Amino acid sequence: LSKILDFRVLLNESNVGDYRADGLIVSTPTGSTAYSLSAGGPVIDPALRCLLLSPICPHSLFARTVVFGGDAVLEAHAVRDEDSEVFLTVDGERALPVPDRCAIYIRRSGYRAQIIKLKQNNFYEVLNQKLAERRS
Repeated sequence: LSKILDFRVLLNESNVGDYRADGLIVSTPTGSTAYSLSAGGPVIDPALRCLLLSPICPHSLFARTVVFGGDAVLEAHAVRDEDSEVFLTVDGERALPVPDRCAIYIRRSGYRAQIIKLKQNNFYEVLNQKLAERRS
């Protein structure tokens, strides 16, 4: 929805870095095997408590995914010009416009999801099955 933007990301009020990119993906280990993986991010073991920041199509040779501890509070600022808009999309749902000079704060929720496992599948075996290259 928007053009390439300049982002500044802070961790607990200290500068992490500046990114020129199409956007930023912030995910948990559960989300690391979805959009973040497609954007070049790593697979994170689901037992870890952390946040993952992956720039989307960064215009830099050195912009990489960063993994933060579970207690991290990230603050993201987007700098836009008069021709661009900034949107926040959460888990692929509708895009919410972000007002100019508005900071977005990201942290782990205080709530934990209770997930029922019907089978004792190994995470990495399931991952390999789901992401296996299809050969003709």
